[in-house]
Amino acid sequence: MKKLSKQSEQDLISILDHISDPEVRRTQERQLRRQFAQRDEEAAASARVFQEAREWAVLHAHPDPVEHALLKVETAKKLRMLERRTRAALGASLRAAAKDADRLADRYERASRTANPGQRRKLQQDRKYVAILGDAEREGRFGSVEAEIEKNLRGYKPECWEKATLPLKVLALCLETKRIGGRTINLRISDEMGHKALASERGPVSFVQNQVREMLKRTFADDAPDFWFVMERDTKERFHLHGAYVAPAHIDHALIDDALRRASRWGDPSTRGKAQVSDDLGDAYGWAAYLLKRMNLTRMVTERKLLACTAPLRSSAMGRWASLRENLPRCASLRRKTKS
Repeated sequence: MKKLSKQSEQDLISILDHISDPEVRRTQERQLRRQFAQRDEEAAASARVFQEAREWAVLHAHPDPVEHALLKVETAKKLRMLERRTRAALGASLRAAAKDADRLADRYERASRTANPGQRRKLQQDRKYVAILGDAEREGRFGSVEAEIEKNLRGYKPECWEKATLPLKVLALCLETKRIGGRTINLRISDEMGHKALASERGPVSFVQNQVREMLKRTFADDAPDFWFVMERDTKERFHLHGAYVAPAHIDHALIDDALRRASRWGDPSTRGKAQVSDDLGDAYGWAAYLLKRMNLTRMVTERKLLACTAPLRSSAMGRWASLRENLPRCASLRRKTKS
């Protein structure tokens, strides 16, 4: 969660003081924090526009610098609102396409298991499992999640690493990166680089992984951080990446973010600083679920792998998975059988 302004924190405390139920309080706090963060961001953007416009007006001897700056602020607000609405419309279209892709993948998986009952094909079940854990963590009800798994995925338990599909490996990497102390990757890819990646014989993920690895190595030498990411589709010709990296304690994470931006070759001057924006990896289950939200839709773009990871981090996650999976939530009936 983004840090709120002092005024927003005071407003948040004032509202939450009237809520006594712990679960309702947690849910409301998450929702309010998102709303207040958006309010703070809007206020900061307006303040920047006002300051720049007023300075310009003074420099050019405008008869009323304050009025000029206020008009610029209103225009900027309208443009930001239009941008948000455009993003919302595109997001709704992508969500609908992702749901269609998920339904198709579910039907295919059920048919495959029926045709080959001895062959394990549970990619979609693993995806739903991670989604259930992510929702439960975000809503503060993780302690009661096993009943929900029992209801939706009867007989389910997370498999060993050798049989683990992409969703479980993403979950393992999220949990391991959080344990070590990592930050998130939210990386935009330039159109030119994206076209090259999609045309690469190695596949788009391997292509970008190599670009990122070389940039981090040139920038930090032996201190180059370990990282992993998952490809997510925007359109048939565009994609972006989500994941995480583990930075050495003596390196400012802003320097790593800047190196990732250079690796992505993102050139839009209006959003250059947002080509890579990191945050502490807090809700590992929620982050894993978020990364997989368009998994099936993205698989329609490429038949190659969707996950890239540096070898040391992969080995670390794999080595801890056996003990970790024994403590992960599973169907309540299976937990009872294990105890008996």
